[in-house]
Amino acid sequence: MRKTGSIRRSALRQGAAAALWAATTASALAAEVSFVGMWECAAVPALGIPAVRVPGEAIRDGDRLSVSRVVHQPGTSTESGRSSGAATIRDGRFAVEMTGPEGRIRGRFEGTVSDGEVVVQGREQINLPDRGQGERACQATLKRR
Repeated sequence: MRKTGSIRRSALRQGAAAALWAATTASALAAEVSFVGMWECAAVPALGIPAVRVPGEAIRDGDRLSVSRVVHQPGTSTESGRSSGAATIRDGRFAVEMTGPEGRIRGRFEGTVSDGEVVVQGREQINLPDRGQGERACQATLKRR
């Protein structure tokens, strides 16, 4: 009888350990994951805007992805805010619309998400009341932090 009770307790401990491991693994998969890197956007000569390389980030939380990058004042290296957007990830892919400060920059980007990186590419439209409108390509590869 004593041996049977010992076997039952051992099996219960193993079952509890397996359940704890499964719960921990599931919560780790659902936790936020941050990615950082540099965005590269082409020049817009008609607006006097040079090519830029600015920091950006993405945060994955389950099947949701938030993406943002620094925006400079037109033609300068002075930060004026961020362009950002959010999307739902489906089969490792996403499409996101991003808006910058005062709505002057609007972009549509597509990309992929893996455990190690987020790859983004697309185009953005720039509307400056005193200079006019233009469009440029942008891309980024953001690595897991």
